Amino acid sequence: LRKNVIGIYVPTNIGLVGSLQNKPWQNSAEAESFFQWRLNVHSCAAVIPVIRSCLAHYIRRPLDRKLGELDICVELSKTWSRGAREVSTLEALRFLLVELETTRVDAIAQRRARREPVEGLNDYFDSDLFQPVRHAMETMSLHMHIPEDAQWMICIDEAEYLTEAHHRILNTQLRTAAGNLVFKIATMPFAHHTLQTNVGDPVRDGHDFEYVYVDQMPVDTRRHDDAEFLRFARAAFARRIRAQSDRLGPLSL
Repeated sequence: LRKNVIGIYVPTNIGLVGSLQNKPWQNSAEAESFFQWRLNVHSCAAVIPVIRSCLAHYIRRPLDRKLGELDICVELSKTWSRGAREVSTLEALRFLLVELETTRVDAIAQRRARREPVEGLNDYFDSDLFQPVRHAMETMSLHMHIPEDAQWMICIDEAEYLTEAHHRILNTQLRTAAGNLVFKIATMPFAHHTLQTNVGDPVRDGHDFEYVYVDQMPVDTRRHDDAEFLRFARAAFARRIRAQSDRLGPLSL
């Protein structure tokens, strides 16, 4: 509300992870490079609705808002396409990302089918992880006059679906993050797979990051009515067991 925190929500759900794991990579380096490339693309896609929100918050006059959108879209589209494309609206910017991603994935599939290496493929999103989104943040700040003390938060959700290697890459970002960019990574309880990084120095709880447990209070202390708690427990169990298997559906707590 004080306009000092800007969140960028990046889901890493099972659909994204499935697309990472169904490629026959020759080595782990190729797999990690593709993960970083895809996360860069998805992070930039997540920036687009944030641009619209920030335009509404930081620019009052409708005409200035449209001009700000034009300037941001032109600059980002030229950067993302390496000068090949120039678009003027957020909808066109989103579609440009879809085209770039589809073209790259199709090129990988064709090279795999011909048993050719994929090393020659390269575009803007092959840069360091989150470097494209950092550039987008700087572009937004320039054209919307976002205060220098604003905090940017990249929120990575459903990280439990990622592998240990992916968590190691994210830990490296936690280890080296600085300035006005912070990370919030959400997982299921105890699903942070490793503390190791790619720089040889592990992240440390309480120093590089901290665990924040959403449900600090046991459920049964919220109500003094035991019958109410039992109804909640039975309903929660039924939902979880149905999600596991139709065969287990008839089981009760």
